[in-house]
Amino acid sequence: MKKLFLLPLFAFLALFVSCSSSDGDNMPDRYEEVFYGKLLKDGAIYNDDTKCELNVIADMASITIYNVGFLDGKELTLPNLTYVKSGDNYEIKGNNIIAIIGGKGDTSKIFRTVSASLKDGKFVVTADNEDMTIGFSNALLTPIKPSDGKKSYKGNLLVGDFEKEVTIDVVIDRSASLVDVVMKDVKFAPNMQLVLDITVKEMPYIEEGGVVAFAATDIDPYMNTEKSPSDQYRFSQISGAIEGGSMVLSARMADNLAPYVSGKEFAFSGTEIVE
Repeated sequence: MKKLFLLPLFAFLALFVSCSSSDGDNMPDRYEEVFYGKLLKDGAIYNDDTKCELNVIADMASITIYNVGFLDGKELTLPNLTYVKSGDNYEIKGNNIIAIIGGKGDTSKIFRTVSASLKDGKFVVTADNEDMTIGFSNALLTPIKPSDGKKSYKGNLLVGDFEKEVTIDVVIDRSASLVDVVMKDVKFAPNMQLVLDITVKEMPYIEEGGVVAFAATDIDPYMNTEKSPSDQYRFSQISGAIEGGSMVLSARMADNLAPYVSGKEFAFSGTEIVE
């Protein structure tokens, strides 16, 4: 039942192939894969062994999650999603998507946002409607290897009791097993006029099970464009982890600093920005 809405398009493509076999290089993308992993409801794990299928054809994608317990055990299909492909990886998005539940469109289940990514074998889905947030994440068949170069993550950074949306850049040097982290547009309080870029350089990292984890203690960051580290903003500890397209970070500033930064705690959770 999950593919009924694609049958007319498949029929058209079959006719197109039969009439244009010499134009194979111009054929639209077609891809299908089944994943098994965790089903989440409102951020909590609902089922540890859920089947989820990704279908891509032409310029559209669909995602089907099977045997959804909180939908009376029916399958949930999110159709008419757009995607961007890079190599074997996909970034998938959709807005105001009418769900197909048990093979029937259900206008009472409109998902305001749907986002998904397939990167190095890791398939992650998040879908929001008025009632709940549904998520899916599969187990990796092979660990993700950290890649050289910069990746950027956007999310909310909590500094003490002040929260602000920021971007954090992460640069991984695989040859030296070191990570640089740049926290952009940081403020310590809502009435603080000064906005800082805070760079913490050369933190060691390890990789296990597809997670890249880094940590350091008693490390002096670089502030804005300064060429030397500043002990006036020393971190007594900083740590973080990257898994798939998500990143978390926590840090604490040293206790013997100026009153407005002494002992400040940082907490960040964000998702990768895809160009």
